[in-house]
Amino acid sequence: MISVLYVDDEATLLELTRLFLEYRGEFSVDTKQSVQEGLDALKVRQYDAVISDFQMPGIDGLEFLRNVRTTFGDLPFILFTGKGREDVAIQAIDDGVDFYLRKGEDARLQFARLENRIKLAIERRTPRNVPASPGILVAELINFFPDATFAIDKEGTLIGWNHAMETLTGVPAPEILGKGKYEYSRVLYGEPRPSLVDLIFRSDADAGNYYPLLEECEGGILASETRLKIPRLSSIKLSCRAMPLRDQNGSVIGAIESLSLPVLELPDPRHAGVSHEVPAAREEPGDHWQKIEEVVASLPGVVYQYCSRPSGENEVHFINRPASENILGFDRSDGDFFSWVARHMHPDDRERFTSATDGAQEDGASWNFEGRFIKPSGETIWIWGMGNRSVRGNEQSYAGIFLDISARKKAELKVQEYEEKFRLLAGHSREPVLVVDFGGSILFANSAAARIFETPDSASLIGRTVMDFIAPESRDALAQEFVQASRGSGTGPANYTMLSAQGNLIPVESSGTVVLYEGKIAHFLSLRDTTGSRTLEGALKEGDEEFRLLFDHMDEPVALCEIVYSGGSTASDYRILKANDAVWRTLGASRSSVIGKTSREAYNTPEPPHLDIYARVAATGKTETFERYFPELQKHFRVSVCSPGKDRFATIFYDITEHKKAETALLQANHQLNLMASITRHDILNNVSALLGYVTILRMKFQNPALSYYFTKLEDITTAIQHLISDTQMYQNFGIAEPKWLEVSTLIRHLQIPETIVLTVDLADVELYADPLLEKVFFNLLDNSIRHGQTVTEIRVSSRHNDDRLVLSWEDNGVGIPSEEKSKIFEKGFGKNTGLGLFLCREILSITNISIQETGEPGRGARFEITVPPGGYRLTDTPNYPVNSSRSKSPGIGQQQVNPD
Repeated sequence: MISVLYVDDEATLLELTRLFLEYRGEFSVDTKQSVQEGLDALKVRQYDAVISDFQMPGIDGLEFLRNVRTTFGDLPFILFTGKGREDVAIQAIDDGVDFYLRKGEDARLQFARLENRIKLAIERRTPRNVPASPGILVAELINFFPDATFAIDKEGTLIGWNHAMETLTGVPAPEILGKGKYEYSRVLYGEPRPSLVDLIFRSDADAGNYYPLLEECEGGILASETRLKIPRLSSIKLSCRAMPLRDQNGSVIGAIESLSLPVLELPDPRHAGVSHEVPAAREEPGDHWQKIEEVVASLPGVVYQYCSRPSGENEVHFINRPASENILGFDRSDGDFFSWVARHMHPDDRERFTSATDGAQEDGASWNFEGRFIKPSGETIWIWGMGNRSVRGNEQSYAGIFLDISARKKAELKVQEYEEKFRLLAGHSREPVLVVDFGGSILFANSAAARIFETPDSASLIGRTVMDFIAPESRDALAQEFVQASRGSGTGPANYTMLSAQGNLIPVESSGTVVLYEGKIAHFLSLRDTTGSRTLEGALKEGDEEFRLLFDHMDEPVALCEIVYSGGSTASDYRILKANDAVWRTLGASRSSVIGKTSREAYNTPEPPHLDIYARVAATGKTETFERYFPELQKHFRVSVCSPGKDRFATIFYDITEHKKAETALLQANHQLNLMASITRHDILNNVSALLGYVTILRMKFQNPALSYYFTKLEDITTAIQHLISDTQMYQNFGIAEPKWLEVSTLIRHLQIPETIVLTVDLADVELYADPLLEKVFFNLLDNSIRHGQTVTEIRVSSRHNDDRLVLSWEDNGVGIPSEEKSKIFEKGFGKNTGLGLFLCREILSITNISIQETGEPGRGARFEITVPPGGYRLTDTPNYPVNSSRSKSPGIGQQQVNPD
């Protein structure tokens, strides 16, 4: 029997792996939950092999591998991890790992591979066997890289060609492995030429010519871009990386190159087959329902199935007893499950629950619900429930789950607490504060904003568009500020003219940052009326006594200074010439200790604060604004600097401490919500993966047709939950990447157009300021035309101006979209596949205030119109790149036929 030590911090995965490996009686598995426990176990018992996770608290799997190699020599070691990162795999090779396997595949295939790798690792390490060549190990490892990857040895012989490379090129690994003389380049580029991987060993001028954007990174890694000569991919630009491959002594023995595609669909491992058959079950189950309940007990929710008959009777087929007892406190003697749940719903949520479930049965639809539940013990929890409908004869069957979401609700309440703190701080701020979504709608306004907008109160601003209060000549400037804010790093001060509700024009200065407010990505915006500062500039320049009186009585600290030069034209310090009373109140200093003194003398500092900014303003006469925290005063200030004359500057200090506290509270709310979502998603997905594994074990152990239906139902429900939880990561990261200017024709050029479709492009030379995921929008529009257009043979992409907005049109000549569905196609879950494609299009575009709608005629084709606001697009002088097309243009679909590259 083969003895194995398995180390992983996930107890459920430890147990599941042990059950799989010990099922046939060939393995004996000890499990430990930390590397230190694993090292202690190795000191007291001899094992044939070690399996280890990578990411664990304290000591990770790579450090564990190094310890094993140092202390226990050539003991077979397999890294079994969910982290499919190239750098981890490469480091594992360097440290002497035997095999590197990724978790997350089909359970049966995954554990069959694990069994095989354990046996193979032991066989290779047996002294009587000749050690395997590095190429064998490399070929095994790179098969688990997510990107298309190949490897060569120092002589240029191909030693690795993974599954993703086979999918990309259509060339099976056995046909090309072992070949040299740039045969891999012939497959990729149509000629035997140096590739990026060759630059690892030698500097080659010819290869450098192929990679003008070559970048050398830490660790000897090379990065660049390339374009293949594979017909169906010739229009796609790929990123490529090459890195050295080292042995345990650190010597370079080869090199690896990976090619990253925008979309790379790999074969489903569940269809790959297993190397051996599972034997028939040795025994029949005693209590089938008990076995099923033991499996679903690992799912963090109450799994149920019931049917609804035309007579109005409901019959519960299945409820997993442990979860229903532990989570809800349900006792089977309590009677009908759904009636019992309805009775225990919080009184304020009970009617919504019954409406959701009863309405779904009447409409023949699925349902979901979120609300408070009162357990028999009196404890109140938050639950989320869902039910998927299926029809069997004249009965409606519902299968679904109830989850305890109290932890998530606790996080949401924490976020609400921060938002309330924000409202309190911002509400009492003397500065006007707004929170505006990227559609321009005002979500929050304080009383100071109501005063500057000259409205009755702040409530009257909520829901209105901020553009209503901006003078026409400044609307483009504000739109551009919104575009900049969508980058997520905040915006510097911008000046424009505001139009109050009473029609008064007021000059303002604005600063902002991107925040998450009430679940929406929004722009946190603070305004400042600059009428006073402009008046001050005039006063200082014109010497008007009336305005000098205003200068002395301003609430904000104001000082007039002059630059002190040394060595001719080099600014070395500045002298305070005049300051108003607010300066003394703020600094707590006397007038005599400051006036006429240099900054070094007045502030007792070795270096003049902000001398570079002040000297620049004094020299150029151009006003600047910046923000600084002054630790001595424990306050944040926004400082405006102007120049009233040669070598002079004036500073105005605005106390923005309360504004910064409010901003910090809101950003902390964002952090708390993202952190809680990440932790919750990770824990649930681990349990869901374990559940799928246990169901697979049951299928193997109890091959009974009577149970097959229920196993399938469990897998379907669990997989649906897995997808729902995985989707949350997409929403969590939406809008995080920095938007940038993207050329539309280049994005269109990346599309892989089927040979049966003609693509006609009639575009202006235009760039959009959008999230980098914009390419996914066009990919999903093409996918929509191909999947649902049915008869599509032609697609046309065009642009036009509508007033000051740009409209991009995507049209096909397929069957079109029925009128009754036009308002639903952008909703999440609507559609025949995942129901996410057009929903994601809308969400990606909305990040930078771009909208999309469908305006085609049913029966004559679909037409999607993307409307870009002012400031979100710009015309360029670059040529309109052609897009691949294989058919001649039919009259009437477009104006410009695009030919192949």
